[in-house]
Amino acid sequence: MKRTLYLILLTLTVVSCSADLHPVKVGQRVPDFSFDKVIGDQITSLKLDDLRGKTVVIDYWATWFRPCIPALRKLDSLKGVYGDDLAVIAVSEENTDRLQRFMDRTNWDITYVSDSLSKKMFPYRVIPHSVILDANGVVKAITHPSNIDAELIGKVISGAEVAPELKDDFYVDPEVTSTLLKQELKKGYSISLHSYKQQQRGGYRYHRDQGEINGVSLWNSTIPRMYQTIFEVESPNRIVFEEGLSFEDFPYEPDHQFNLELYTAPEYHDQWKELGVAFLNDYFDVNGKMTTDTLEVYELVQTRAILIPSDADRTGVTFTGSHFEGKAIPMHKFTGYLEGFLDKPVTDQTGLGGKYDIQIDWAFEEQGSLQKALDALGLKLQVSENAVPVEVIKIYKKAI
Repeated sequence: MKRTLYLILLTLTVVSCSADLHPVKVGQRVPDFSFDKVIGDQITSLKLDDLRGKTVVIDYWATWFRPCIPALRKLDSLKGVYGDDLAVIAVSEENTDRLQRFMDRTNWDITYVSDSLSKKMFPYRVIPHSVILDANGVVKAITHPSNIDAELIGKVISGAEVAPELKDDFYVDPEVTSTLLKQELKKGYSISLHSYKQQQRGGYRYHRDQGEINGVSLWNSTIPRMYQTIFEVESPNRIVFEEGLSFEDFPYEPDHQFNLELYTAPEYHDQWKELGVAFLNDYFDVNGKMTTDTLEVYELVQTRAILIPSDADRTGVTFTGSHFEGKAIPMHKFTGYLEGFLDKPVTDQTGLGGKYDIQIDWAFEEQGSLQKALDALGLKLQVSENAVPVEVIKIYKKAI
């Protein structure tokens, strides 16, 4: 009975503390929040009040999101510059075991915590997301970690004012509105293109009708990204620019982001790609097409006969960053996943023509981790000896 009462009181305390938290803005002092799941065996909890006298960087991140890793590496290097004058707290909602493995592999001078409550003080939609506190616990900046460098930290430590670009994932500019740019409404299909939409996260979703893809929704996507998604090409490694164009011509900025909605009726299900590409080619002054080009690639080869055909009834794929689970999938699905993390296209040279259950768990932070995970499956990635013809998307200027 006493144990039950204790657990109830503990739960009520946690809920109460969570409810008391509210967003803290630049210039305000943070409450005495306590991180209760600190990774490592020296301390188990950490109060922000205990860090008074230090400049503190709180970085929200995840091990499965690649851009977070170099951001943490830079913060570790800044810790090396400023020593005890700076504390770096890396906050992730992942479990303690995964964070412990990351900490052991990197050996960076960073305090890792597993926490989901503190983001009520510093809400965000996109990681990485960094908060800088001065020695008095006052928020000096809420920004992207790319804006944090030695000069900025030095100014905070010395008490000087700083003003890096504010990262507010919930800000709405009343002067920015999305407009309809082009629309086709036919008996068998509908396509519409809008400009950038605030508070809409980038991404896409394929639409299905009785198992068949019959269209796609694209949100806040650049022109190359729209072609890549419509052509169902796994990675930007297969985008080839012509006539002096490059990715730099299509920055991930509001003026270069668009929203597309494409739906087809059954009689047009097999034409949705052609309809989408023709629609984009007609509107934009750059066009895209599928073709072949000769490129250097990675080859996925089999080294040992470990994989056996799956007996699963359904095909399915789930992955979060470096964790992948495929059920009854053909090898090209797996090479497509791998290609998303590499700098060249990946071709299937395994000779495995069936469908397989494949699961790998590797780590961005550990060099050779991916190859080690593949080796357990009897697979290996190697660079092709010669350039080979592969399917690519060519982006080129439309003839006037």
